Amino acid sequence: MKKSICLLALAILSITPLMSQKISGIWKGERLIVIADPSPAGDIIKEVRYAPLTKLENEVKNLKKRITELEKAPRTNNDKTNALTDSLKSVRLQLNKKSQELTAMQDSINSLTTEIANYLNKLKQAGAKTDQLNERISSLETQISNLNVELTNALSKKDENNNTLIVDMALGMSNFNGELTNHDYWSKGFVLSSQLHSYYTLYFKKMSPFALKFGIGFGSYGMNGSLTSLYDTIPSLSDADGDIYDARYNYNNIKEKVKLNYLEIPLLIHIGNSFNSYGVQAWIDGGIKIGINVGSTVEGSGLYSSEGYYPAWNVTIRDIDALGFVSNADVYANATQPNINKVVIWAVAAAGLRIPMGKVLALNMAVKCNYSLSPVATHEAVNNSFVNHSYNLLASEKTKVISLGGAVGLSINL
Repeated sequence: MKKSICLLALAILSITPLMSQKISGIWKGERLIVIADPSPAGDIIKEVRYAPLTKLENEVKNLKKRITELEKAPRTNNDKTNALTDSLKSVRLQLNKKSQELTAMQDSINSLTTEIANYLNKLKQAGAKTDQLNERISSLETQISNLNVELTNALSKKDENNNTLIVDMALGMSNFNGELTNHDYWSKGFVLSSQLHSYYTLYFKKMSPFALKFGIGFGSYGMNGSLTSLYDTIPSLSDADGDIYDARYNYNNIKEKVKLNYLEIPLLIHIGNSFNSYGVQAWIDGGIKIGINVGSTVEGSGLYSSEGYYPAWNVTIRDIDALGFVSNADVYANATQPNINKVVIWAVAAAGLRIPMGKVLALNMAVKCNYSLSPVATHEAVNNSFVNHSYNLLASEKTKVISLGGAVGLSINL
């Protein structure tokens, strides 16, 4: 029996390489034949044929036939009857032994057949997974091939145009950095600044990250200032009669607002991948812009009182308009607008992201800083300021503007 089991094991090993190649069909080992069918309709093992088993089944069959013949043989005398009985006994013993061997062999074959079926089922499942993986790999290879074609076409375009038209709107806060007369009494406030520009981005060469960015637009900047109260004395002045007096001024609730409006022409260096690049792209700009004054204004409100103190007589004179001594007069009643510079040169810096919205449009988001390299007012403007003592936001020829904010706009691929 052990020999039979070993033979079956050898038979399984002999068909294993074939199993790795196909699941259905007929495999022939040394003394084993397996007929398999992997279709879902039935068992994977249809039939197992093993030559020793067939031989043993034939022997059992022949022994049973022999017993039948012996049982039917005529018994003419006692001697013959005894001989037939002995023969029948011997054959039955042989049949019993062969039947036991047959049962044991069938059990072994059934066990090994189950193992073969399990093994073939695993091969069947592995084959299905392999087919799925092969299909997935084939699909990925097709996608990669298509992407390579698209990339090749994008890189080989002879008429590719990287140039871009940009329109953006910027909002921020602006302030002046000039020194104010009696600055300790003034409070400066930030004012909302705004810019609306249209740019054209011209790349130096195809697929280059460097470009010249120029355009035109409008910019508005401003600053507020307030002075709650200020008492000032100008000593040793001479009146029309030659008498010496001290002029005393008392200012209350002074408020000023400067609004600067410019037509702007920016000229920038742009660093960032072209519109044809994939995905979100970061970029930076740097350069200058020319601002042309197109209607800047300075507005003010507040009251002042003045009086003259004559130390020679210890007398104070008030409320004589002819002598310039007034009460609660409008500070800006006779004020003239300062001579704001017609042209201002600005430094510009910006950094942001370009977010594609298709093949033609992209959203731009950025932070921007504008700083006037040249003053916004001349020295002569200070001498013609609102009041004699230059109580205004443009009281210094060094007054410059700084604006910091954010911008949002659209890029259009041309």
